Amino acid sequence: MDRPPQLTPTTSRPLERGRAAPTTRPMLDTHEYRPGPHVALVVLLAPVLVVLVGAAIALNTMGTVPLWLPFVVLLWGPLLPLLWFAMQSVRTSQEGLAVGRPWRAWVELGWNDIERVERVGPVLRITSGDGRRLSFMPGLLHEGARLQRLLLLHLPQQVFFGGLAGKARAQVSGQFSGALHGRPMTGWRVAAGACGVGGLLIGGLALSGVAGLPREVGVIPAVPALLAAVVAGVTLWWLSQEVVLDERGITVRHWLRRGGWTVLWDDVQLLEHTPDQGLLRLHGVGRFVCMGPGLLPPAERDLMRAFIHEYCVKRDVAVVRRRWIWLW
Repeated sequence: MDRPPQLTPTTSRPLERGRAAPTTRPMLDTHEYRPGPHVALVVLLAPVLVVLVGAAIALNTMGTVPLWLPFVVLLWGPLLPLLWFAMQSVRTSQEGLAVGRPWRAWVELGWNDIERVERVGPVLRITSGDGRRLSFMPGLLHEGARLQRLLLLHLPQQVFFGGLAGKARAQVSGQFSGALHGRPMTGWRVAAGACGVGGLLIGGLALSGVAGLPREVGVIPAVPALLAAVVAGVTLWWLSQEVVLDERGITVRHWLRRGGWTVLWDDVQLLEHTPDQGLLRLHGVGRFVCMGPGLLPPAERDLMRAFIHEYCVKRDVAVVRRRWIWLW
């Protein structure tokens, strides 16, 4: 008589947390670094300045301007192909780093493929493990210094060589030894305050009859205006918070509560963020909602992303993007 098939013994375990694709990388929004305005000024004004300086020298030495001097501008034409090589744009995203020129396709390297970053004069050279190479000049890009700082924070120290290696070590050691104190950009608070004051003025004028409307009719514009003022006031109150990140966790301080709210990095099991990274929601013992790097000034924004990468992503905490996040 045949024996029934033996079942392979299995052990059950809790379901693992769902993990989004960006969990192996810091939260990076897609950003494009284009040539700065000084590059365009050089391209446009350099030939004119050469002609003007030449004319001034000719007037001082010979007393007249040679007829051939305006044709010096034509010599600028052969130099335009050289300028085309300098007209580079750099794009950073969740997947990697890409470099492109006008009328050319983007050439991209994944973050995990980068094995060497070095600086040769003004040129930053990035090499992948399979020999592909990207090079660009940060000094010619708008916010080029921020791009270099982002690379120092995002890539591991062992990929940097030369002077960049020392900068990477100093950046990381100085960055996580203290605490980051961040507040939303002033523009957000000014906008919320202006909306609140505007709503109060419109509602008050509509109800007082100064605008010439009967009170029964003035209620119609007054109600949405006052509601908008209340929403703007709550937003302004929320934007008055201060977020503090250190080795222990995240603390949100507010003038209405002494000590603030704190969540430890060790307790975080899930981190959610909005598409613009303006809001974060951390799941651990409870739910913890605070402002994200999208509301901070550029320098503090990069540091906050570096803290999240160091204490969440590297600890295999799931990072999930949400279309919206409730404040409670």
